[in-house]
Amino acid sequence: MGRWRAGGVFTKLRRDGRYALVASERGKEGPTPAGNVYLINLETLRTKELSPGKQGQGRRVEYMGFSTSGDEIFVTRQFYLDIYSITGDLVKSVQLEFHAEPTHLIAGTFGSYVLVGDTAGHLMLADTASKERPQLKGGRYRDAPLLFESNEKGTRAIVVFESGRADLIVMNNPRSPQQLQVANEGIVFASFSQSPRSEHFLLATKQGRIDLWDFEGAKLKELASFNHGQTPVGLAGFSKDEHRVSSLGDDGTFWLWDATSGHLIASGP
Repeated sequence: MGRWRAGGVFTKLRRDGRYALVASERGKEGPTPAGNVYLINLETLRTKELSPGKQGQGRRVEYMGFSTSGDEIFVTRQFYLDIYSITGDLVKSVQLEFHAEPTHLIAGTFGSYVLVGDTAGHLMLADTASKERPQLKGGRYRDAPLLFESNEKGTRAIVVFESGRADLIVMNNPRSPQQLQVANEGIVFASFSQSPRSEHFLLATKQGRIDLWDFEGAKLKELASFNHGQTPVGLAGFSKDEHRVSSLGDDGTFWLWDATSGHLIASGP
């Protein structure tokens, strides 16, 4: 889950595998070359270059990715965010001016807000319809965020940092978000329940442990813990009815548990 650090070619897939983003080479120490971003429809192989907005022209590409819904594409060029439709049309350009570090991670849209992280660990919610930029805790530890996951309602997000720390972001009111630490090390993946009525989420560790959590009554509560052998877990999630939890280890093994009893239902390569 390494950050896109160097200037080489970089690729991102949408979750359903239907679209890909490809960035051409960027300058390692500056904007020469700045890097171009292309959207590829993997069903038709139609390719479209995502041209920057006026403010981002000539600036180095720092991030590209799909929103959680997959309907929007985000590209940041230093401190400038361009939002595109899934057809590759530029919808909006936003000037973030976020501290002194390039923006390199965007979670998705939460109403008119986007959750933004920079390379020094700062987090903020940026309103794309105004100049409001509510700041969250961060930056003190120089701990860059590597992964954002949000719930179905867009009211919660989990941030996994480079150190393995994981924080829960509560966005009932985006103008005054909360940031709560859930784990301080070892986390490599996070996922929310797919039920819009649920407050459950899980965290997976590089030691192979999966912890189930609930955010009930504004309090964090650990529900259960499973072990996927001793291999790091790079992918895990709930079934739609929350009765089962599945995980995929770095060694290629797949495990399936009963989420209530903790019994192992099935496992295999």
